[in-house]
Amino acid sequence: MTKTRIRELDTFRGLAFAAVVLQHTIGIYNQRGGFTTFDKWLAAGLFSAAKFAVPAFVFVTGLVLFYNYYDSLNYPGFIVKRFTEVGIPYLAWSLYYTSFYTRRWPVTPDYFKVYVKNILTGKGGYHLWFIVLIMQFYILFPVWRYLFQLAGRLLRSSASKWAVLAAAGFFYLWLVVWAYSTQFSTQNPVLLSILKYRDHISLLWYLYFMIGGVAGLNLKKFRSLLKPLTIPALLTYVVLFYYFTHLMAGGDSCISLKYAGSFTPAMVIFSVATILLFYRLAITLSDKVHFFDTLGRYSLGAYLAHAAALNWTTLAVIYLTPGAGITLHLLLTFILTVLISLVLTMLLNRLPLGNFLTGRVRTKTG
Repeated sequence: MTKTRIRELDTFRGLAFAAVVLQHTIGIYNQRGGFTTFDKWLAAGLFSAAKFAVPAFVFVTGLVLFYNYYDSLNYPGFIVKRFTEVGIPYLAWSLYYTSFYTRRWPVTPDYFKVYVKNILTGKGGYHLWFIVLIMQFYILFPVWRYLFQLAGRLLRSSASKWAVLAAAGFFYLWLVVWAYSTQFSTQNPVLLSILKYRDHISLLWYLYFMIGGVAGLNLKKFRSLLKPLTIPALLTYVVLFYYFTHLMAGGDSCISLKYAGSFTPAMVIFSVATILLFYRLAITLSDKVHFFDTLGRYSLGAYLAHAAALNWTTLAVIYLTPGAGITLHLLLTFILTVLISLVLTMLLNRLPLGNFLTGRVRTKTG
């Protein structure tokens, strides 16, 4: 049976996509430097607010997969569908970004080696690694589904289920500390490659996927829990928001992004609190502000395209407004990149076979 559409989910996706664009916009201007004190504090605050984007998309992936496929899964059809909707657009945009950044002409056999390597690692564009990450969750979903079903059979009481979820959370905190604090001494090329791309590995993001899965299987209860959780989540958010903003604003002529890594206990707690707050915000906005709903329905194609839009928008904004300060440049670039990415995706989707560039665009009803 077709599942009921989760009305707030596209709004949440839209908010997360806007956060991705904001992070990358700040990153570009941060490389240029020249920030005033005001610029640094504003950019650091905006970056902190936007940091939840990747955990949010992993959370959504878990929620959607468990909501739709927990009871029944035709794995071959599932994988074909995911490859068609996500994999083919990824391959197309990976080819575009590889061509744009390498600019090799004429094409040589070495170019194809670069392209294949970029496909496997997500290095075609600085944002494409996320698609490689999500594809891992698709491929391994039967394992996750089995573990959830096993837990459902073995754990009868709510207390035991909460205890297992808490244990998974504490183990995750240990895992990220171990993965990024331990000094590994190895000459094994396979292990070295794994360590080099460890942030691309789904295991290091599993907590957000698990929370999404639990939410997808208990959607009404999850929505009802958001209200009593709002105050503690908000207090946690405010304290850690100031903590990360203060650290990042301490740079000389730009913000210190070394303090914004995803794999520290404080950032994990901050990300979970932000997901809870923004999901409740999405519920509130879903019936009132339709822009984020539209942005969320086109979010895959817009995500794939936004790096290209950001490159050209940054140049245009700086060229057309030479007297404006960094803050105005940054905000204009961010807003225009979001809008251009959305419009470009809408136009591409109207082309014959345009869905192979944009992925499947969700309708308003399903």
